[in-house]
Amino acid sequence: MYRPMERSGAVIDPSRGLVFVGTSQGRFLAVDSGMGHVVWSRREPDGFHSTPLLVDVPAAVVVGDDGGNLIALSPDNGSEIWRANLGGTIRTRPCSPTA
Repeated sequence: MYRPMERSGAVIDPSRGLVFVGTSQGRFLAVDSGMGHVVWSRREPDGFHSTPLLVDVPAAVVVGDDGGNLIALSPDNGSEIWRANLGGTIRTRPCSPTA
């Protein structure tokens, strides 16, 4: 049985009670931190191997994918806020100015 190796990290949003994580199979999920059920998910053509970054203002979850896209998503419903193609696989966490 094929089992993909997941290398992406997860980030917890305590104010929303959610955990955000991407998979190597191109799925990005918001999981309820108390019960573990999927609150929302979205599919992308490329996998995720980076750790997301939470941004407070405006509220966003920013994550890079294996197709070179840096994507900002709404933490409330997963809708895309913006996307920038950087031309190569993104495997690290975006940095915040205070990190």
